[in-house]
Amino acid sequence: SFWLDNNFYFLNFPKYLLGLTDNETTIIFDIDEIATQNTIDYMADWAKISKNKIKNFSYKNINGLQASYGIIDSRNKKMMLFVIQGSKFFYRFVFVSNNDEFKKFTKDFANIVNSFKKESQSELETFHEPKIKILTFSDDADFLDKIISKLNLQTKYSRKIFNTINNLPEKKLIQGEKIKMIY
Repeated sequence: SFWLDNNFYFLNFPKYLLGLTDNETTIIFDIDEIATQNTIDYMADWAKISKNKIKNFSYKNINGLQASYGIIDSRNKKMMLFVIQGSKFFYRFVFVSNNDEFKKFTKDFANIVNSFKKESQSELETFHEPKIKILTFSDDADFLDKIISKLNLQTKYSRKIFNTINNLPEKKLIQGEKIKMIY
């Protein structure tokens, strides 16, 4: 598992996870079966470039897992690649940004990667998928803000998603009306 930064909105696709900012910066996370060693050769093969173009290649330990990383710098874009080695899989992160935003979001990306950890079986057993709960609307001044802060959603667009599932752009809530909440 790893932490999802609020500056990115993450979309889950069948083969990868995509994190987007409001501008041009993205993060891509995917998984690859281990077929070789976690080296600069693997990283170059994965990125489909010459290993000479990978700068600052190095290794580090992330929560007990070996990781390698490097930077690819082109004229308009920068990419930072991270490969974390598990027992059967490589967990791969790509951070792609223009030169101006690279500095702005590098710390956020580092926080995401450094939060990566293998969950124990007991932690996995306590995981529960999100559920929809029906609540009765109260016209207390901060009722909606409290509900939205408790949603089991990414913070970045939680209010917009709440409004959509409750059809709020087209109507105004009244006392006693039923609303949907994801928890």
